[in-house]
Amino acid sequence: MITGLDHIAVAVPDLDKAIKRFLEDFGLTYEGTEDVETAKTSTAFFPLKSTSIELVSPLRGEGPIAKYLEKKPGGLHHLCFSTDDIVA
Repeated sequence: MITGLDHIAVAVPDLDKAIKRFLEDFGLTYEGTEDVETAKTSTAFFPLKSTSIELVSPLRGEGPIAKYLEKKPGGLHHLCFSTDDIVA
């Protein structure tokens, strides 16, 4: 069963520019970034009360986010839900 919304991922072509916008325009708390080599992404984290927003950008212009951004200028990429039974 789904127990909550873990995070909302937003694909962005320019991570630094997007971080600045989320800080200045939305006043969110910024928790830092992480490069995920296996996914070829850089991710910036903005925690919220019961979930978080993650800005995802291609690492070195490669990977699935890069392919997504070739088709779209950016935007909602995915929602990740929490569950109490991943097998079910």
